[in-house]
Amino acid sequence: RTPDLAAEVTIQPLRRYDLDAAIIFSDILIPCTAMGQTLTFDKGHGPRLSNVVRDVASLKHLRHPEVAKELGYVGEAISKTKTMLRADQTMIGFAGAPF
Repeated sequence: RTPDLAAEVTIQPLRRYDLDAAIIFSDILIPCTAMGQTLTFDKGHGPRLSNVVRDVASLKHLRHPEVAKELGYVGEAISKTKTMLRADQTMIGFAGAPF
C-alpha cells in the first residue's frame, strides 16, 4: 500500500542486472481487503480472511469499494515504476486470479 516502496522493490533487479523488463505483482487478496475483509496470517497456516463468503447471503456483508480511492495505490505503484524504466525496458504485471 506504499507506491514508492512497491516501485523501489520492482525496479531494484533492473538496477543490479541488465534486464529488459520489470515484474510488478499484485496479490490475489488485495480486492478482498478493499471489500472489508481482514487478512491475517496465523502461525502454521496460510492467509486467512474474515467474513468468509460461503453463500449468497455472505455476499451482502461485503462492501462495494470505491476502487480508485481504496485501490488507487496499485495504479500509483505501476505509474511510479513506469517512470523509473529506461526507454528500452518494459513492465510485466502479475495479479492473482480470479480478480
